[in-house]
Formats: sequence, C-alpha cells, structure tokens
Amino acid sequence: MKKCIAIISLFLLATACKEQKSSQEQTYIKNTATITGKITVPKDVPVIDQMMVYKFNEDINDYDEFKGSVDKDGNYKIVVNLDKPKQLMLMGNSQIQFIAVPGDSINLNFEDSGLPGTEAKQIVFSGDRSSTNIALQAYIKDRPLDAVKLQEIYINGTAADLSAYLDTQMPAFTKYVTDFINKNSDDLYLKEYATADKKYGILNTKLTFNAYAGNRGLAATEMVDLTNIEENLPDLTAADFINTSETEQYLYYITSAMRTKTKEALTENSTPEESQKMFLKTIAAIKKNDLLKSKMVYRSTVNDFESNGLTFFENNKEQIKKLITPEQFDKLTTRYDTTKDLLENPKIPASAQLLTFNSDDPTAYLKEIIANANGKVIYIDNWATWCGPCKQEFQAASPALHEKFKEDVEFVYLCHQSERKGYVPSIAKYKIAGIHYFLSQEESAPIFEQIKLQGFPTYTIINKEGEIVISDYTYRPSYPATTDVLTELINE
Repeated sequence: MKKCIAIISLFLLATACKEQKSSQEQTYIKNTATITGKITVPKDVPVIDQMMVYKFNEDINDYDEFKGSVDKDGNYKIVVNLDKPKQLMLMGNSQIQFIAVPGDSINLNFEDSGLPGTEAKQIVFSGDRSSTNIALQAYIKDRPLDAVKLQEIYINGTAADLSAYLDTQMPAFTKYVTDFINKNSDDLYLKEYATADKKYGILNTKLTFNAYAGNRGLAATEMVDLTNIEENLPDLTAADFINTSETEQYLYYITSAMRTKTKEALTENSTPEESQKMFLKTIAAIKKNDLLKSKMVYRSTVNDFESNGLTFFENNKEQIKKLITPEQFDKLTTRYDTTKDLLENPKIPASAQLLTFNSDDPTAYLKEIIANANGKVIYIDNWATWCGPCKQEFQAASPALHEKFKEDVEFVYLCHQSERKGYVPSIAKYKIAGIHYFLSQEESAPIFEQIKLQGFPTYTIINKEGEIVISDYTYRPSYPATTDVLTELINE
C-alpha cells in the first residue's frame, strides 16, 4: 500500500553524483495528497456514493480512513493527510493498492466490480506517480505467490501443503522480485516496495498460515514449525516500512506468534499478569533487533489502550520503558491518561440505551429483540470492543445511517467476546446511539448459531415480520446497498 515522490530538479542536481536518499529521509512541503478519478460500474449496478482511502497509523495501530463523495457520474475526490510516502488502499466495493507522496495529485479511474472486497478492473493512473503505480499493479498481479491458492491452503490445508507449494514457487518468487528491483532501480519507491517484499514476503506467508491454523484449531504438528523463530528473524530497519504494507503485516503476525509462544510457556494456572511478563520476556530475548522489539511492545500497549485496557501498561511500566524509545514512552503515557479518564468517566450519548434481557434463556434473546421492536425493521450490529472494522464503521458511517432511519429502524448493538470493563467506555468513545446489550460467551453462542454470525462485524437485518433477511459482514453502514435494503423493507 505505499509508493512515492516526484523529486524536484534542484534536489536532483544537488544529488546527481551521490547515493540516492531513502524517500523517508526527504523533506516535503505539503502534508496532503489528493486522489481524484472516476469510477464506472457494471450495468444494472448502482454507483456507490462514497469512496475511502485507508492509511496505516502506528499511533493507534490501525488505519486512518479518509472519505470522499461520489457524484452521479462516478467522479470522486479524496484528500489524504500524508507526511511521508505511503502505500495506501482505495476502497469502494473494489480495492486498489497504490503509492502516494506528500503533495501528489493522483488521478485514478477504474471499473468497480460491484461486489465488496473484490479487485478492481481496468485501472488507469494519470497525474503524479502514474508510472510507479502502473508498474505496482503489474507487480501485484503477476507476483508468483498466488493469493487465491494461498487462501485455499490457509482455509483447508496443512503446513505440509504450504511447504510443498512454497518449494515450487520459491525460485520463481526470488527471481521475480530480484528482476523487478533491478529493472526499476531508478524508481526509488518501487525499489523500496519490492525490497521489503523480498525480505518479508515468504516469512509473512508462513506466519499468516499459522494465524489461520490457530483459529481452525489445528494441532501443532499441522502448523509451520516456528521453534526458535525469534533467533532467526530478519533485522528490522526503518527502511523496511517505506512504501509497503508488507512490514506492517509482518509486525502483526510476528507479534501474534510471540503471544502463542508465550502461552505455550505458561501453566494452566498462570495469571494474566504472569502472561504479560512472559510476553515481554519473550520479546526481550530476541537477539539484537531493537527496532522490532520496540515496535512490538509499543503496538501491544496501544492495542490494550484501544480495547480500553490499562493493566498491560500499569503492571509492566518499567520493562516497557526499557524496550521502547523515550518518544514512544511519552506517547504511551499520554494515551494511558486519556484511556483512564474514559474508563472512569464514560459519557454515553442520550440516544444510547444500555439494556439487559428479561429472559434467562439466551436462545430467546433474538425473539425478545424482535418483540421489543414493535413491528419495526431491525438492524443488528454484532461487534466487539477490540474489532477495528467495527470501530471504523462507528466513526465513519453509523451516525449517518441512524440519522436517516431513526424513526423507522430499530438499531440494536450486540457486544460479543469482549471484556465488560471496555463495553460502556467504547459506547461513550464512539458515541454509539441505539439499543445496547452486552453478551457473555455463553449468551453469545446461541446468537452465533441463530444469525449465522461470521465474525466481527456481522450485520443482521430483520424485516417487519421478524424474519432475518440478511446476516453477513457486507451490509455495513457505509455500504450504499444497506440504505437501499432498509428503504425497501420499510416501504413493504
């Protein structure tokens, strides 16, 4: 998701005989990039009314979202806050990775598939960074590690299947990336992107498999053997973060792997505090790699704050301070104060109702929701306090959907698989209007089955007769078809 910059002629003259600087070391006058273009859709598919660009933000360990409206002819414009070159993700229904540099004006026309989460077609770049992004699209498309094949292995295969596939693809992958780097040696941004892919691409593939395998409940013998992995990790450098999301993915999955290793070292009776200390001990034991250690500890602490937790920082402040930079520690201290205030003084909106179910039987909860709606159309948002996409919808789209349908739709929020202490503060933080219920693990289980919950978020739409019409991740508040479905059900 990242790529970069046009260098002014004066800079080129000054550095013509010197080694080329990293794009992250250069100075930029503007701190935004403007993305414009036109979206076309297949026949009989309505043009979406909004486009988003996502940019990773380390301070929240999540993505910033920048929105732009789409007119009736498919034209859009999005301004992104940008202080250094980044790989970004444009999202309508389709998604497109591209690189932008502060000050860029990028024009991106494409054909949208009309189906959420799919790849765009007929992508045409012009304006700044056009040659870079055209080459990037070709690189992604022809990359020897086939995304569809890997997804199939992640969902249904074993470590042996993955190993066999990688054995056949490794020579082609190595040659492909090396040739691309050599061919694009004059394009600093492409070179930086592909260099990180060469360094982390295969390792990420293995780490991703284990993350899937863990969720599938596979035995350790069916997973990639990561014994002593911390002793053989590539040395993370600042340059690895330039113009690519590959390194962010690596950090996410290597941190997950360290957490798994921590769990394996604990006993059945270990306390959460012991788990936290063991996790930090596991990270501290990594050889050299100080940047990797600081990033992992910083982001793990931020994650705890984002889930309205304080204990990781409170219980391990001195060890955390040893493993991160002074600047990172100052940021965490500020976040701690803000999070503590939110937990101690949550102020929920007047339009939010915190309810409990009258029935003692969780299998009857859905019937109670339907009965309480008194014949209204119902929109259920199934969420968790730790769910990033859930929170993005709360911020970006839920308020507008509420405002449009507040008289005709019963908005219900079911909080699953979360710690109760973070429940009300999350409602306060994101100012979530509507009817709210907190569910324990035991209470969630029947709901999972009744609405075929697919993970978080899942959105369940129920008609006036109390029948489930839709229950999936697609019909989120920001998806234009959600408005259409709700309007049709209201008018029935």
